[in-house]
Amino acid sequence: MTDPNRPEAGDEGPGGPGAAPGAWSGLRAAVLPCEGCRGATPHRIVRLSLTRRTATGQRLEGLARCSVCRLTRPFSIDLPDDVTVDRVASDGPRSTRSRLSLPFGERLRVGERLPAVSPPARVVRIDRRDGPRADVAAAQDIATVWTTPDRPRPVPVSLLLGSRTATSRLELPPTTELVVGGLVQVAGGTVRVVGLRARRRTWSHPGARFAFEEIQRVYARPEAAAPRERARPGERPLPRFRRGPPRRRPRARPTDPRRGRVSRPG
Repeated sequence: MTDPNRPEAGDEGPGGPGAAPGAWSGLRAAVLPCEGCRGATPHRIVRLSLTRRTATGQRLEGLARCSVCRLTRPFSIDLPDDVTVDRVASDGPRSTRSRLSLPFGERLRVGERLPAVSPPARVVRIDRRDGPRADVAAAQDIATVWTTPDRPRPVPVSLLLGSRTATSRLELPPTTELVVGGLVQVAGGTVRVVGLRARRRTWSHPGARFAFEEIQRVYARPEAAAPRERARPGERPLPRFRRGPPRRRPRARPTDPRRGRVSRPG
């Protein structure tokens, strides 16, 4: 249920010369007490006049119109400076839960860095207070934010080279997606992904994709036609290879005693 004292922020607001500065210039709707309806009802923000500092936060003032009875009247809302949300920080197989303080109105987005935290972390999931997940949400609407360290994570790569297999490593940001059938750079060469180990199974059908943080191993084959590059420091260069199995010369048939020579196949 929406808190009557907390407005809903939108992407675009009524604007005009009376619009309040800062984050609240985009406010367009809020649930406010209505004298005509004698209860809290949705209101459209007609004009934002100003914001004032208070002992616990700030006060927002303006003009609003009730969506039920159409009564237009002045309003004021007291907003806190900060809100507290749950945070689940995942680092490999371990996860830790803590409380995180965010400025009221701060918008978090999946895939972006979590602001003002050390060490750096990236948002991978947002759970809203009203239940569903979201790709973007304001701090006051967030129940739990899930994060991972914002650093490259090495994943082993199995390079399939015909009858033998070589190994290497791949480091990418956690939110980068890999897809079966796609191309990546490994150890100074271009390889095509033929399989991904994720979620306790191996996926090999083309088009299967996963975020890099979910992948335990990458299976790949080098691209024969791709130009070779120098390996990065600390990486093993890709061995040269042939595309497909090596061709074998046909075996000769046994000697024909009548002709005294080897008969050729076909």
